[in-house]
Amino acid sequence: MTSGGAARALGRSGPPNAPGASVKLETWFPLAIGSTDLDPSPAITAGMLADLEPEIAAAAAQRRLGFAWTGDVNECGQIHQRTAFAWLGDEVTREAAAFALALGCDLERLQVEVQSSWPVLSEPEETVAPHAHLGASLSAVYYLSVPEGLGGTLVFENVGVPNSLGAEFGEPGTPLTREANPLNLREACYAPRAGRLLVFPARQTHAVRAHQAEALRISITFDLVLVPRGPAEPSAAQA
Repeated sequence: MTSGGAARALGRSGPPNAPGASVKLETWFPLAIGSTDLDPSPAITAGMLADLEPEIAAAAAQRRLGFAWTGDVNECGQIHQRTAFAWLGDEVTREAAAFALALGCDLERLQVEVQSSWPVLSEPEETVAPHAHLGASLSAVYYLSVPEGLGGTLVFENVGVPNSLGAEFGEPGTPLTREANPLNLREACYAPRAGRLLVFPARQTHAVRAHQAEALRISITFDLVLVPRGPAEPSAAQA
């Protein structure tokens, strides 16, 4: 067996109803989520919030009950090109490159570039439906403003469910498992926190649950792509 799987020993006594079993489990294909807390100056944060005032006004006039306002479908999909968001764009690109490097990407041959970026403006009880960003390599979300209150969780779905054991038994909706563990989870959840940046594979299905805060929650989403690096610039000695 090749290396890379983390083994779980059930012990010589074995699991219930299987006396003497000593099966070892090796886990494969983990989902990677990158997380870091950025530290912008108060002036940078204030500048980003001020720059979003037109979008906040537009969202208030265009609300769809129960759904957050997202800039990608409201002609606001290149926010990283605005001066107020230059710092954030640089930080996201740097952290996404580190994420790609950890996943084995050849960053001597490839580089990470922002493809698009947009605000997500969420009032209380608003959600973002499950989706994936199929046209990008990496996605990221930065929490710009998070009011106090519960909810607003970013949820990554275990779409493939590789450890599913088939049909459920008993009452409708009753799972086969008695308790959750890393081998049977159907989702991974991240609570929003101001200043936090999450980076993840763009094709991973994700959603945002409703929050119960009494104010607007603001996050910035990025799609990034891996593109070939151009030819190296000649040095002064070569020129």
